[in-house]
Amino acid sequence: MSALQDGYGGYLLLIVIGFLVHEPWRWLGLFLGRNLSIDSEIFHWVRAVATALVAGLVLRLILFPAGALVNVSLTMRLTAFAAAIVAFFIARRSMGLGVAAGALCLMLGQTFKPF
Repeated sequence: MSALQDGYGGYLLLIVIGFLVHEPWRWLGLFLGRNLSIDSEIFHWVRAVATALVAGLVLRLILFPAGALVNVSLTMRLTAFAAAIVAFFIARRSMGLGVAAGALCLMLGQTFKPF
C-alpha cells in the first residue's frame, strides 16, 4: 500500500508543498524589508493600497454576497457592518473586536431573524 493511499500521506504532502511554496517568500520579504522605515513614502503607499483592497472586498461581500451570505438580508449585513465599525472605534481601534462584533451581530441576526 502506498503512503499516499492511506489518507495521511496526502495531507503530509499538502503541508510540505504549502510550506515550500510560501515560506521562501516570507523569508525573502523579511530579509528585504528589515531596513524599511515605517515612516517612508513606500510604506505609506503599500498600507494605503492594502487598506483600499480590504475595503473593496468588504463592500463587495456586503453588496454582492457569495456563499452563505447570500441568505442574509442586505439590512442584516449593513447592520452587522455598522456594529463592527462602532465596536472598532469604541474599543480604541481594535480590529479584532470590530470583526468579532460584526460576526456576532451576523450570527445573532441569522438566529433570530429580526429583519
